[in-house]
Amino acid sequence: MFDFGVFDKSGDLNQLQNRISEVFALILTILIPSLCVIDFLMGYNLLYVSVKFLFAFPFLIGYLVMKKYGYHQLILLLMISIGLVAISLNFFLSEAHRGRTLYTLFIFVVSSVFMLRGRWSGMWIVLVFLVYGVLIFLGRMEKYKMTFDVYSTDDFFQDQIITMTWTSLFTLVMILLFIKSYQKQNSYMLELQKEKENALSRLENLNDKKNQLLALLSHDLRTPVTSLSFTLELAEEGIINEKEVNQIISNLKRQSFHLSKVLDNTLEWVITEMEGSDSEVLAVNPLVLSEEMVEVMRFQAAQKSQDLVLEFEGNPLVVNLAFKEIRIILKNLLDNAIKFTAENSSIVVKVFQNNSRLRWEVRNPGKPIKESERAFLFELKARKTEGTLREKGTGIGLSLCHKIASRNGWEIGYLYPEDGWNVFFLEIDLPRS
Repeated sequence: MFDFGVFDKSGDLNQLQNRISEVFALILTILIPSLCVIDFLMGYNLLYVSVKFLFAFPFLIGYLVMKKYGYHQLILLLMISIGLVAISLNFFLSEAHRGRTLYTLFIFVVSSVFMLRGRWSGMWIVLVFLVYGVLIFLGRMEKYKMTFDVYSTDDFFQDQIITMTWTSLFTLVMILLFIKSYQKQNSYMLELQKEKENALSRLENLNDKKNQLLALLSHDLRTPVTSLSFTLELAEEGIINEKEVNQIISNLKRQSFHLSKVLDNTLEWVITEMEGSDSEVLAVNPLVLSEEMVEVMRFQAAQKSQDLVLEFEGNPLVVNLAFKEIRIILKNLLDNAIKFTAENSSIVVKVFQNNSRLRWEVRNPGKPIKESERAFLFELKARKTEGTLREKGTGIGLSLCHKIASRNGWEIGYLYPEDGWNVFFLEIDLPRS
């Protein structure tokens, strides 16, 4: 209601005043001919009605110029100046201070407040009151009263009612236009404020994660780097003997393997945080992909004499998947299973596929994860975790898996069935063919 298609969300008061100025000119362009028709039907002098009708054209021209070229304040001053001149002339032709032209005082005041900017608004209000004061004074002096009278006694009351009605409606429309625009702009400002708060919250969250990531890296990299530096010093000073070399090399190998995993996960984390890094979707056979991942991790499992078993249920149909991201998740889930499974045990990778769902489960025997830790299992959080052979945890893997899964709309989670197996799963809804 009263929208006129003029409002935007800029929140700029100058722009609002400019647009209301256009509406003001458009309303008067329509209103003046309408009042002329009413005057004609009421039997007013035809010359009077014709002259009054001509004053619609400056407002029409002003509307078109403002709409196309701008110059709103200049055009508005010209329009209301012409209007003030016309009303001043009409004042003595319509019962002077008892006539309807006196009501237009409200129109000029409202127009000045809503549409003029800066000092022009105050100056124009003063001018309007000054002109009307002079006109009322002159109108009360009989020698200045015009002999040409457009009124008849019978029409005076009806004319007053019509004038009060259109003046009130005009003022109401202008006020409602301003209020409507203010409400929209206020709503827009609230939306902007909410967006800023959300952006700030996301920024703080990213900053916290960055700090946590740096803390994890500092913790995980310190041990192998310190050990390497210490070993090289001992070797340089000739303190270690030949028998100890094999043991040191074995320790360095394990530490370098851990260091490699830390760097790999860190790199993947940074890539997922980068904006615009879209997933590469490829046609993949889930059975073949699972077999490849089992073979890749089989060497690591063999270090603990573990057996990796692959089980597949359903139809191994080729589907379009984010191949690289699934490999990262499966690698991390298998790495955790190997780490927290005792030697000489079996780890089972189960794959379920039908036309609408694809699900991987990495199952390993062992103690369940504590209830208090399950809620934070996939968060980037510093934890002191050690595998069955005191393998160090990177603290990044599961958080990385969860981030990748969330970004792609997949479901990832942890279950502990009653049969004594820890189960991490990844489930994907397949697009309908």
